[in-house]
Amino acid sequence: KAHCSCRSLAELVPGAGGIASLRCSSSGSTISILPSKADNSPDSKICFYDVEMDTVTIFDFKTGQIDRRETLSFNEQETDKSHLFADERLKNYIPVNHFWDQSEPRLFVCEAVQETLGSQPQSADGQPRDGRAGPAADVLILSFFISEEHGFLLHESFPRPAASH
Repeated sequence: KAHCSCRSLAELVPGAGGIASLRCSSSGSTISILPSKADNSPDSKICFYDVEMDTVTIFDFKTGQIDRRETLSFNEQETDKSHLFADERLKNYIPVNHFWDQSEPRLFVCEAVQETLGSQPQSADGQPRDGRAGPAADVLILSFFISEEHGFLLHESFPRPAASH
């Protein structure tokens, strides 16, 4: 039985090359997507598809832009709403991993690495590509509350603790 309409990633996220990672909230009502660029490198965007409302919210870390796209089912027209996310500290970060809380379906956690000019960010499994661990401040752990009523709210952010050896 189909629970929602079919969607194409290219239709939802212009410029996306593919899906690096996909996760579902504990209630099954929201799906988070980490898209990859056409060259398979991590994208600066993270997407949230609300299954019940048939809306897509795209948060671009690089620009701070939050775009929300709604499809009006009676005539299939899309409406776009967008606003800027206020936290400038996230501008040079790229999301590389993401998780939903097992009991609170609105709590979303994301691992983001700092983008450095001339080098690739870490891979989607969170490991540095060159095998060396970088400074803890280069990786942030971010938690967000995501809801229909309040949108996309940053709850907490902190540097990822250094790995124990």
